Amino acid sequence: MLDILTVKKLTTDIKTFSNFFNSEKIYDLNDLQSLPNSPGIYVVARTEKKELKEFSQILYIGVAAQQSIKKRWQSHHKIKTLELIQQLIENLPENNFVVIYTNSFMNLPNDLLKPLEEKLIWDLQPPLNQAKDYPKEYYRLQWSQTIDRLARTMRIVDQNDDNMKIAMPADVYHDLKELIVSSKKTIG
Repeated sequence: MLDILTVKKLTTDIKTFSNFFNSEKIYDLNDLQSLPNSPGIYVVARTEKKELKEFSQILYIGVAAQQSIKKRWQSHHKIKTLELIQQLIENLPENNFVVIYTNSFMNLPNDLLKPLEEKLIWDLQPPLNQAKDYPKEYYRLQWSQTIDRLARTMRIVDQNDDNMKIAMPADVYHDLKELIVSSKKTIG
C-alpha cells in the first residue's frame, strides 16, 4: 500500500504527482478507446504541454475500482462537461488540452482505490469534484498500517530484548504495546 508520506508528497509536490500519474500514457478526450483495460485512478486536467505544472490544472479525479478505466469512461457522467471545456480552451492562444492521466496501482487491492481517490479529492479539491466527507476510510487504513509496523517493531524488540539497548522508558514501551493491542481490536 502507498504509505502516508508518499500520499502526502503526492498532494503537496506537483512534480511527484505529475511523475506518478505520467508513468503511464496520457490520453486526450478524443482517445478514450485507448484508455487502460484495468482498474485504477484517473486525473483529468487542463494542460498546455500535456504535463502538469500546477495542481490548479486538475479538473477532476475519479476511480474505476470495479471495472476498467476504459469501461468507466464509456458512459462517464462528466464527459459532456469536459468536452465543453475542451471546446472553450481550444481557442485560447496557448495550446491547451483536456487530458486524462491514469495509474493502475498494480500493487494496490481494488478496495483500497476508493479511499485513496477520496483522499486525493479532499486534499486537492478539483473544481468538478465534490469533496463529500473527510476521507475516514483512508486514515483508518493508514492507522492500521502504522499499527502493523509498530507491532512488527515491538516483536523485534521483544525477541532481542537482552541484546538491544533501547532508549525508551519502560512505561512508554508498555503504553505502545497496549496501544497496539487495543488498536488491533478496534480496527480489526
